[in-house]
Amino acid sequence: MLEAIVLGAIQGIVEWLPLSSEGMTVLAQIHLFGASDLSRAVSLSLFLHLGTLLAAVVYFRRDIIRLARSLFHWKEVDESTKAFVVFLVIVTIISGVFGFALLLSLEYAEAVLTLSARGLTLLIALALLATSILLWTRREGFEKRKEKDLSFLHSLLVGVGQGLSVIPGLSRSGTTISILLLSRIEERDALRISFIASIPLVFAGAIYLAIDGVVVGVEVIVGLIVAFVVGLGTIKLLMKIAKRIDFAAFVFVFSILMFIALFI
Repeated sequence: MLEAIVLGAIQGIVEWLPLSSEGMTVLAQIHLFGASDLSRAVSLSLFLHLGTLLAAVVYFRRDIIRLARSLFHWKEVDESTKAFVVFLVIVTIISGVFGFALLLSLEYAEAVLTLSARGLTLLIALALLATSILLWTRREGFEKRKEKDLSFLHSLLVGVGQGLSVIPGLSRSGTTISILLLSRIEERDALRISFIASIPLVFAGAIYLAIDGVVVGVEVIVGLIVAFVVGLGTIKLLMKIAKRIDFAAFVFVFSILMFIALFI
């Protein structure tokens, strides 16, 4: 039971930070609780994402309802909402296919993927650092893009970035947020878009893992509940902080967390 509570709490906190929640929960299983089966540890870590998915659904419920309604009134929907719906569909397909292929290869290429995760984490950390500097030095005259400006290229890049996050040690939020910020998407929109884009993929992944053999017992359910409660509190706090402080400083802190992740 203690393991479920600890893993759920880690998932709830780290999911929204530019650190790999999957990597952190896998490390906790190995070093704190003696897990030896990496493939099973990864599967359990991914399944715990269902708890934070429910937290995201609750927090962004108005956006989700708006997007769901748009599917039934497509002709009357504004261009911004249409662009976002198309973006989410493409991202989900690309990240699902790409991530599923990587997940299947985990047990055959663990060493290579771990090395790749560190290299990719370094690149993302540098990208976030560059973004924070850009935000500081180009406060004026720096044209920012909105939700309606999302293109197929954004979908492709975010989809691939999100698919890569099945690699233990690579942050989904860090990857997707850095891609959106470097694409000049408005800062707080980047956070919101990244978090909402995770919902379809995590939902599909949880169903697949449940079918594929993750035993959903009392301890797993406790872990999901803890991940939901802690995740909802964390995302509320994070979005409040993002609104109140200089976003350049916010992104800079994210980049530092990514650098720290290299040594975990």
